[in-house]
Amino acid sequence: METNIRYRIRSGQIEIDGTVYIIDRDFSQSILFLRIDKAETGYEAMLSVKSDDDSSLPLFREMAQLTISDELFSQISQFQTIRRGSDTLLRLRGLDTQSSESWETVLIGALHQTFFSGDIGTVCRDFMGFLQKGKINELLLVISSDEETIQNLPWEMVLPKLSPNAYGLPKNTFGLVRSQEKNLEQFDRQGPTVETAPLKMLFIPALPENMPERSKRLEIEEEQRKIIQAVRQLEATGNQRPKLVMEILDCADLAEIKEALQKRSHDIVHISGHGPISTP
Repeated sequence: METNIRYRIRSGQIEIDGTVYIIDRDFSQSILFLRIDKAETGYEAMLSVKSDDDSSLPLFREMAQLTISDELFSQISQFQTIRRGSDTLLRLRGLDTQSSESWETVLIGALHQTFFSGDIGTVCRDFMGFLQKGKINELLLVISSDEETIQNLPWEMVLPKLSPNAYGLPKNTFGLVRSQEKNLEQFDRQGPTVETAPLKMLFIPALPENMPERSKRLEIEEEQRKIIQAVRQLEATGNQRPKLVMEILDCADLAEIKEALQKRSHDIVHISGHGPISTP
């Protein structure tokens, strides 16, 4: 059965419809452009790449068909609620209080299954592999759609599914941006319609061990309320483009902090530190 992907990889070369390109010569600074449009039924997507000579090459023979369920957006809303709320408040709302990490795993799986389980994921993995192996110098992944709800999806969360070392990619060689341009020819990486990827913030509320448990819970809830209120306008809500994505580690110990820093790249690490006041 013939694949929908138009290229074949051969020892440092890509053959696209009979034309052979040398990867490190012709794609040293690559732009992958994923365009998602609403179709008569569901959605359709086309993935293109721009070569160093400014040629725009479609990578699929036909539009890739996507089914984006309403449940995906519901899962995003639930993830944000779980991440922002305390256990007591969530129980009052009748929500499952499993950890935000569990909800994050569910959401990543849903995003990957919806957009990257087929040919789109194969192409992205190929080009991210070229970058990590040093075959290309720079890679920009552009997510383009007229639908703001699709633009505002937390695309950065799914990167580890496409590459085992996705969060370890240097920021000066890999980037993910959102755009409304309809095709790669119109896309200007310096243009006003391009939005850079949101900053990723890790918030760690730290409290002394000798505080009463009730006081600890109240202190943590107050810390979370203040920080969430401060960044509320920067996170994605409705049709707003996200400028910041925040991860909260509730009462994290050193092992949890180390794991979070190793597994996920953060631009900002905010630690709210507290301790007893001692007198001489």
